Amino acid sequence: MKSLSCCLLVFLFCAPLSLIAFDVPSAPVRNVTETLHGISVEDPFRYFEERGNPEVDEWARSQSSAAIEYLAALPGRDKLYERLLSLDSEFGAEVYSISYGTSGAAYFMKREAGESLARLYRQNLDGETELLLDPTTYGKESQPASVRHYSVSPDEQILAVGMDTGGSENASMYVIDLKTGERLGEPLPRARWGSANWLPDSSGFFFSQLQYIGPDGDRQQTFQNSRVHLYTVAERELEPVFGSGLHPDVAIAPEHLPFISVAPGVDWAFATVRTGVSAELDLYIAPVASVRDASVNWIQVAKMIDAVGSKRGNYAAVDGDSLLLLTRKNAPNGKIVRVNLHEPVMEEAELVFQAESGVIQSLEAAKDAIYVKVLEGGPSSIIRLPFDALHQPERIPLPQAGRVSLNSVRPTRNGAHLIHGSWDRPSQHYYYDPLKKELLNTELIPGKRPSICDELEVKVVHYKSHDGVEIPLSIVHRSDLQTDGNNPAYLVGYGAYGITIEPALWKSALPFLEQGGVLAIAHLRGGGAYGDAWRLAGYKATKPNTWKDFIAAGEYLIENGFTRSALLAASGRSAGGITVGRAITERPELFGGAIIGVGVSDTVRMETTPNGVPNIPEFGTVQNEDEFHWLLAMSSYHHVRDGIKYPPTLITHGANDTRVELWQSLKMAARLQAATASEAPILLRVDYGSGHGRGSSSDQRKNLNADIYAFVLNLGKMHP
Repeated sequence: MKSLSCCLLVFLFCAPLSLIAFDVPSAPVRNVTETLHGISVEDPFRYFEERGNPEVDEWARSQSSAAIEYLAALPGRDKLYERLLSLDSEFGAEVYSISYGTSGAAYFMKREAGESLARLYRQNLDGETELLLDPTTYGKESQPASVRHYSVSPDEQILAVGMDTGGSENASMYVIDLKTGERLGEPLPRARWGSANWLPDSSGFFFSQLQYIGPDGDRQQTFQNSRVHLYTVAERELEPVFGSGLHPDVAIAPEHLPFISVAPGVDWAFATVRTGVSAELDLYIAPVASVRDASVNWIQVAKMIDAVGSKRGNYAAVDGDSLLLLTRKNAPNGKIVRVNLHEPVMEEAELVFQAESGVIQSLEAAKDAIYVKVLEGGPSSIIRLPFDALHQPERIPLPQAGRVSLNSVRPTRNGAHLIHGSWDRPSQHYYYDPLKKELLNTELIPGKRPSICDELEVKVVHYKSHDGVEIPLSIVHRSDLQTDGNNPAYLVGYGAYGITIEPALWKSALPFLEQGGVLAIAHLRGGGAYGDAWRLAGYKATKPNTWKDFIAAGEYLIENGFTRSALLAASGRSAGGITVGRAITERPELFGGAIIGVGVSDTVRMETTPNGVPNIPEFGTVQNEDEFHWLLAMSSYHHVRDGIKYPPTLITHGANDTRVELWQSLKMAARLQAATASEAPILLRVDYGSGHGRGSSSDQRKNLNADIYAFVLNLGKMHP
């Protein structure tokens, strides 16, 4: 007997469909032609980039109001929202950002069901839990405050917490006495990058601070010339200690980002210089006690060409007089090497560990061993390298294949805390006891899960892309799904920065899956599923592979009966906007719809923005002729053609986004509306109280997801 939801779904897609009309005024075209390296580049909506332009703001607000009204009226939209609310209760509290203090007390962010934002808590060894910080007391209803990062001092007396408002990610650092709750001094502004890193004696902490850009300053310089400061708690003083111009023997380009970290129980400070978008870094070390000295001797361990670093986690550990480092030099899947801590020479590094298969993502040092995360095409594993037998790796047994991450591993404590989850199971928090060789569930994260999780089936398949290369594709659906081509499908792709979309239960997609939807995640080139070679195969000159891989994923889903073109939705966020934007401009007939969230659409003009220069290492610069051609090739906005029938498209953005400028989405929406020969809607939805995504309230996320999945489930009604 079919479930009621299946019967409703059959009715929805088999009944006669009438077009849901959407009509909004198009924006005036004011073309700007720019000649770059002999090529004339048309830009019909360049004026959208003007900050504070009232005409553009009025157009965007009217577009967004109309889109929100349209989405709210879609059949089933309210029921999706109500189901997301009920799932909140079924799952129970959300717990994340878990860390452990010197005492063993657990610190974590927790959002109870029904609450808008997560709060910071501490669970003591006796099991008692206490509230440490409620960010809702810092913001406004329209611009909610949220915790971006936090760090507790080694003596567990002081909290340094970065909070921002409206999802802007422009955090200010608050210093709070945990005994009294008193705020110590004024908040430290421009603390965007990473949490505070405490001195061993708890007297102060290092943090990276952006330079001050005044109201009339050059916004393009926002993320340049940042410095690491040391903040001393007693004196409440701020002192620059590492960064551009501070040390003549340390070369730091204006666009590079400096950081200092100190591991518990380690007498050395690690200073790094990063591009912000790649794993490679310059690495320096110095005794912690000498860092405040202007004449400190920073010893350079590695240069960017040595390929030391990690995009997702830690990359270095101290073992006595040795330094263990993760590098990809001559090892695209990563290896761990050892150098002398006092006289490090990368050319003389000794190989310690190289995985038989998979990609080494990160390493963490505990008291007993080095714990290593290895990515194996999608799922991941943890390898233990005992200090007394580094060349004898041990694989830690996991409950099932899925995503596992190292969490709060400390050189002063044995064992490792892990977080594990999968496409059909919510994450759980474990402690690995190296003496008992057991993985113990701490039950810090509630183990509740709705019954739909038991009805899900997960497939990992491989399909051939345009050039014959096989691409992994994760597919999640109900186990009773019929592959007859009548299912709505939500195809997700990213493919940038070497980042992999790892297995995790997508709670927001469960109402969609309950109604017979197919969730598919394509692990595209440009990402990191198979290491550096995979990343470089969808990077700059090879970037077309990313969207061609995505197109091939859509073809696979159709050819194998998971869906058909009219019901296939393409989805990508941020850099995934390049993927989806170029997929629908290259193959508009393949997709029944597209969802682009906070997406990069105009790569030709991207480097004029605050976050554009930091992204040059990933995408390129128009100043270089070859790279200009690559940027033009990947710029969706410039590949929209007049008179083409583009599929229904939902473009969403947060107005406070500081990573991808709002005008990227405004220009793409305006261009598609002006160009399309179809009556299918091109919707622009702007949330004026959110940013790139982080920091959004629970209700903001639920409303956005209800809109997105209602849009997907109604695609068949949007085509003429």
